[in-house]
Amino acid sequence: MAYQIFKSNKSATGMCCNFAVNVDDLCFYINLQRQVKWENNQGSFKGGKRVAVKMKPDEIGAILVCIQRNFDQEMVHRTDAAMTNIFFQKLFKYDAETKTYTKDQVGYYISVTRTPKEGEKETFRIGFNYGESEVLRQYLIWGLGLIFAEQTRKQAESRPAKS
Repeated sequence: MAYQIFKSNKSATGMCCNFAVNVDDLCFYINLQRQVKWENNQGSFKGGKRVAVKMKPDEIGAILVCIQRNFDQEMVHRTDAAMTNIFFQKLFKYDAETKTYTKDQVGYYISVTRTPKEGEKETFRIGFNYGESEVLRQYLIWGLGLIFAEQTRKQAESRPAKS
């Protein structure tokens, strides 16, 4: 089971996000994908550029702290091929008239910027209102519980049998 959020718009600049717990790998995968078109009052994401990030339980804990204590958090993943910056931060109301953000917090957002050794840097960003943030928080807590249960099971299986 995954938690998905779709934010499409008429200008086809929307984003969708998928948080998925993977018990076998003892982690979460976060996928963000760009909207490609708007047809019949509906956004389409099929074939849109995407980014995927594997998050360990402690990194999910950092996201939970952001929501629970209203903090901002940055995490960095480095590989031989790229550097990925993951931001989970407060989301502020945007004033379209002044084209600035106000001081009124309206939720949180996740932003993933991947900078490859070769090629162009890309950023994917999606916001969550407070209701979506609470559902995400509950999903992440639930997923961590599944991971802990699987770790416990694996540890019990690896112990030698008592005679």
